[in-house]
Amino acid sequence: MLNFFTSYLVYLIELSISYILLSKISEKKLTSFKCLLIGALLFCAGTVINVVFKNSIWVNGISSIIIYIVFEFLCFEINMAKSIFYSVILTVLSGTLEFLTIFGASAILDVPTDAYNSNGALMVIEVVTCKLLFFIACLILARLIKKDKSKAKFPFSFFIFPAVVLLSLIAYWYICIQETIANSIQIILSCISALLFLSTIILFITYQNNVEKENRYLMIHNELRRLQMEKNYYDILQHQNQGLRLYAHDAKNHLSVIKALNSNPEIEKYIDEMTDNLNEYTKSCHTGNITLDVIISRYKTECAMKNVSFSFDITLSNLSYVESFDLVTILGNLLDNALEAAEKSTDKFITFAINKHNSCEALIITNSCDEPPVSDHNRLLTTKKDKKVHGLGLKSVISKIKKYDGDIDWKYIESEKKFVVTVLLNAKKNNANQETSVQDKDDNRVKQLTV
Repeated sequence: MLNFFTSYLVYLIELSISYILLSKISEKKLTSFKCLLIGALLFCAGTVINVVFKNSIWVNGISSIIIYIVFEFLCFEINMAKSIFYSVILTVLSGTLEFLTIFGASAILDVPTDAYNSNGALMVIEVVTCKLLFFIACLILARLIKKDKSKAKFPFSFFIFPAVVLLSLIAYWYICIQETIANSIQIILSCISALLFLSTIILFITYQNNVEKENRYLMIHNELRRLQMEKNYYDILQHQNQGLRLYAHDAKNHLSVIKALNSNPEIEKYIDEMTDNLNEYTKSCHTGNITLDVIISRYKTECAMKNVSFSFDITLSNLSYVESFDLVTILGNLLDNALEAAEKSTDKFITFAINKHNSCEALIITNSCDEPPVSDHNRLLTTKKDKKVHGLGLKSVISKIKKYDGDIDWKYIESEKKFVVTVLLNAKKNNANQETSVQDKDDNRVKQLTV
């Protein structure tokens, strides 16, 4: 029977392997450190059960299934049915591979099945071989289960290394059972076996982390490119709208002159209709902040195309202290989400208003929403399949809001079927920073002139 320390060490190896598997097929609820800490405590309880019940196969099997279920429920986003299925699979897989390792080695090497009980070196090699097989089996299982291409996917060439390690372990096992081999050599071979297994785990974990980091970098890079393209799009719209407004203004003047020279009532009626249409266009949105004007005009047009009512009240502030790129990031993402929800709803409306609260300005976006949003501890979660990609938009918004010492809050009003998001920005501090920056520039000019 294994002592407590050895048994717990085996359980910790199983924990590490199962954590790698579960991380590849599902999303974590907690940080990696918290997940491993919870797992270590749960598997410690499993070790106690193993020692108390004297390594009973049935007790170990049932306790392992329960521990896996609790571990998956607390640390991963897995429903109960899948959690039970994965727990049974992992427990059966671990037990079966342990059985095959012991009896397979006994048959191939012609040694007793309990030889490792009297030989510490053989025990180490047996444990390492068994868990290496378990690790390879879990990697293959993850490859069959997972469908998320954004996660790290190990190439088949990576499996050559653990296969070579496995053959080395079998050779070490054969060497250790030879009576002529000294105990020191057996200990060295067992240590090498443990290091080979550890290097295999490190290799796969390092590769997985590097691929995930690269994926995150690509997602952030693509998000920045998208925002930059959107900013360029707004610049183009701004240029076009400026030209159209000038044309509309001149056209109204020309129509006024034509109307004054005209004596035909039919033509006068036609001119009045044209003038009304031009007035409707020119009164769209003129806050003094060109970027804000273009954003409002864009979403007003998009909402009209999708039969969504869009109204705005931004008379109290034009957000001139917010940089154009930041304004596009904040309003673009929030209005995109609002439009997506409103388009799917029954009432189909969006309202946007800016209010003042002492030194802060509140950006309030309200939209119709038939279904309550998915959240976790007041943190909004995307309902789209690719959570990592689509979650970057809101993260970008939060990052820009913090830049202005602001905050974001939201609420869903079930009775009215509407979603309200409020963004607070510290206008006073940012205006002070702008004035300080301008003053610094003026002081620098004075110093240059003095010199």
